[in-house]
Amino acid sequence: MRDPKLYTVLILPHSGSRMKTFALTRPFIITAALLLGLLVLGGFSFPHWYLENRELASNLDAMRGHNANLAADLGQVDVEMTRLRRQIDHFEHQARKFALMAGLENMADELEASGGPGEGAEGYSENAAVLDELGALTSREERLSRHFAALDTAWQEREAYLDSVPSITPVEGAYFGSNFGYRRDPFTGKRTLHRGQDIVANTGTPVRAPAAGRVTRAGRSGGLGIALYVSHGSGIVSRFGHLSKLKVRAGQRVERGEIIGYVGSTGRSMGPHLHYEILVAGKHVDPRDFIIDETGQPVS
Repeated sequence: MRDPKLYTVLILPHSGSRMKTFALTRPFIITAALLLGLLVLGGFSFPHWYLENRELASNLDAMRGHNANLAADLGQVDVEMTRLRRQIDHFEHQARKFALMAGLENMADELEASGGPGEGAEGYSENAAVLDELGALTSREERLSRHFAALDTAWQEREAYLDSVPSITPVEGAYFGSNFGYRRDPFTGKRTLHRGQDIVANTGTPVRAPAAGRVTRAGRSGGLGIALYVSHGSGIVSRFGHLSKLKVRAGQRVERGEIIGYVGSTGRSMGPHLHYEILVAGKHVDPRDFIIDETGQPVS
């Protein structure tokens, strides 16, 4: 009786040779069929798998190149941020000096406190997030811009004040006569306050504006004779008396060193000279405290 679990395979050659037979079990046939199916499936899948893996390898190489470029770019960013940091440090140092020169101590202290790493600091951005450091540098740059704007305003105000200070002698090559202060009046002999500085010179000697300003009065003024009043701003006013002739008129703008009149002896005068007064906030002060000689020192 035949075994139903066995299968016989007959091989009949065309040449008349002896017939061959093989007995195969069902598990063997099933296993062989599965293996054959896997081989066929693998044959169809292999080209797709190969192409896909080759594309992945190509993408991996591209990513490696991209990462190398990113690393180089980050290195360049680090170099640029180090350069930017040093520039900001330098400008903050300069701004501190200008703030001190302008008398802005609070600004100088703020700039001192806000400074970053000193000159020569290396690798700072290696230990911090690039975006965080960039934000810190941007904040310092914005603060520095505000400080420079404030310094510009302060220096303009200081320049305007210096322009308003009567720092040169109104008459060149002359010598000082009666000084500011109490003296014996040459007309009455009584002790009175002399409110200005007498500068002795020949009639017709040019009188120059000691600072920039605007003429507020030009003409006769009692004992001063022909006189000029010039407002320099910042509460500073200069007055010139006993002039022989005027060169400017009321309302006119004058610059430091500009000829505004000529020495004379008009009004209450004993001889040719310039009576020179300075008032600060309406109070008479000694004009010689403002006159600077060629060495940059007040005239004594």
